[in-house]
Amino acid sequence: MSHRRTPALLLGLALSVLPARSDEAPPPEAPPYARIEVRWLSDLPTRDWPRYQFVQADQQGRVFVLRSDDLSLHQLTPGGRLLAKGLLTGALEEKDRFVDAAALSPAGDVWVVFGPPNQLEVFRTGKSVLRLESSWVVSAIAAAPEGPVVAVLPAEIDTPTAASYRSPIPPLLERWDGKRWETLVEGEIGPDRATTGASHLEFLNGFSSLLTLSPNGHFWIADKNAARLRHFSALSELQEEIRIGLGEVAWAPRTPQDFERMEKAAKGGGFKFDRRTVSPVQATSVYRAIVQGREGFVYLLAETRDGLALDRFDPTLPSYDRVLLPSVDLPLGRVTLAAGAHSLLLGARLARDGIWEISNEALDEADWHQVPEASVNGKPIPERKREDQTTPSATTKPQGSPTPNQAITTESGKVPPPPHGH
Repeated sequence: MSHRRTPALLLGLALSVLPARSDEAPPPEAPPYARIEVRWLSDLPTRDWPRYQFVQADQQGRVFVLRSDDLSLHQLTPGGRLLAKGLLTGALEEKDRFVDAAALSPAGDVWVVFGPPNQLEVFRTGKSVLRLESSWVVSAIAAAPEGPVVAVLPAEIDTPTAASYRSPIPPLLERWDGKRWETLVEGEIGPDRATTGASHLEFLNGFSSLLTLSPNGHFWIADKNAARLRHFSALSELQEEIRIGLGEVAWAPRTPQDFERMEKAAKGGGFKFDRRTVSPVQATSVYRAIVQGREGFVYLLAETRDGLALDRFDPTLPSYDRVLLPSVDLPLGRVTLAAGAHSLLLGARLARDGIWEISNEALDEADWHQVPEASVNGKPIPERKREDQTTPSATTKPQGSPTPNQAITTESGKVPPPPHGH
């Protein structure tokens, strides 16, 4: 990671992505969404960790938690226990790095860690093998078998790292091919910043993305601050664009409560907070995390007028449904969502704020309600009768899947077995 960061820059980047919450009243036609059973894993030792945690799962459904301060790796068992699995070694010393995000490859043998605004480090079987910089401010990361993939903002950074451009339009999605950054998906030209009243940094982060990979190499990108989800093939071709309503970024003034939440989040992360450094206008948060489940659904953690919710898109019908998560007390900040063999796992940014579990049985039995005004490729999703809103079981085990609790270690033990069919 680079030595060029400053605390002010890191604080600005961290706080500028904290979500704004809408206090608007729901429209009359809004359906009464049901709740889903969520279990807080209260006995985990993560509550004593001083910094961040990153919850990830491989394609076999094994769940891991990476600790940001010492880069220690832990496997989360179906029984809710953490098993130490060694360290990611060869990284810069803790005082020289700031780990803001981490992603695990589908095979479970590669980690990519990110430090703002554009620093990445790649670990293979527990050892550092590559440090590189993106030419653009990074919004989200993924660990593809071919190399790191990043979703970026339209803000270029002076860096010696080679890049490959398909057009003068800034990229949205890039992949490292071993020698240079390759543009996979071009970005978009956004509105004039002057029309929003936002600061430059807040304006850029208003167009931040979330990213997840499918086992078949497809990409799913969700806008953090707009109700839009896009599906790209392994060849970077747009397959589907899902929107709720217009699916555009909405801007709103920050309230005193917003500043209080930001100050609390900053102190929790060990930063000093100064309101004068924060834009008075912010983009209203829509999505906070994304993952594709083992049964093929795409799950999104959403901020709604009714509170925190779990949204689910089924590409086969298609359908876009929602349940509420009223029991999840999730503080502000970047969160992680992982699809384990037996459940979905939701990890708060600060390790001490916990990990929540939604079992496959709870996902199967939940009373999912269709979200109105959802469209796919510009065509409204037809309204379904309640008796028709049945979906495949989340507990269905994909053919050829290995046992989810096969051991994995990093520095001094076993390397995870290759996925079946490879």
